[in-house]
Amino acid sequence: MEFAEESRLKAILHGLAERHGWRQAQWLQMLEGVWMRAVGPAVSKNTKILTLTSDGVLWVAVPSSVWAQELLYYRPRIVAAIQDELPMIPIKDVRTRVRTERTRIVQATEGRRSPYYPTTWREPATDDPWVLLARVQEKYQQAAREWLDQGFQECVRCHAPTLQGYALCSVCEISRRKS
Repeated sequence: MEFAEESRLKAILHGLAERHGWRQAQWLQMLEGVWMRAVGPAVSKNTKILTLTSDGVLWVAVPSSVWAQELLYYRPRIVAAIQDELPMIPIKDVRTRVRTERTRIVQATEGRRSPYYPTTWREPATDDPWVLLARVQEKYQQAAREWLDQGFQECVRCHAPTLQGYALCSVCEISRRKS
């Protein structure tokens, strides 16, 4: 008797989850638990699952375009790892959105800029190639320091930032496979 009531209760709960869209919320909760094992602690610490679409696309927030590039390169491995642990969740792809602390909302009201509009300081224009090269090198070194602080490590071949646990960045890995 108890088994029949238990089965009926499960059927009712399943029907409610389907009708009210709770299944996706359940899947997202399960994905949060599996995400760290699928991508590792360094990646997990610097990413956040945003949503899972009805067509099987898992959207993940990343702190920079470098993180986006690395996750996109390794997405077949990530999808496979998630599917191994959660075969009932139909994930077909992983896509990224860059979310940084500097991202602001621009509100176009009466043709004026919002107080949230980011203002940036620009260096004076110059045509001197040596000055321009020095600026690029300085900006790259600053960005590299930030990436290393965010959990990246240096690529053993080109010393560009790459995800923890991978010896080569995605560019060097692709060139290695082609040769």
